[in-house]
Amino acid sequence: MDSLDPLRRLAVEQTRDRLRVIGAVASLAWLAVIGLWALAGSAGEEADAAGWLLWLVGATMPLALVWLAVWSARGLLALRQEAEELRAILARMQDQPGQAA
Repeated sequence: MDSLDPLRRLAVEQTRDRLRVIGAVASLAWLAVIGLWALAGSAGEEADAAGWLLWLVGATMPLALVWLAVWSARGLLALRQEAEELRAILARMQDQPGQAA
């Protein structure tokens, strides 16, 4: 175990939190854009059910994609941290002479 391991874990946790904040900001920005578009859009026209469904999908799909990207990036960070830990364990195992597998 390296003395820098707690600092590395802290850095990974901060990056995960930063990703969550970025996702929240992107979501709020998208909701603001959708809200402004809805307010400035055609207020006098009536929308049928298909138009309403299309608008709803168009509003929610980018949110889903943002959070999918956040989830994927967090998973990638976890995998990188685990790979680094496994490399360190392997290096320690290779440095131990006289141990037969």
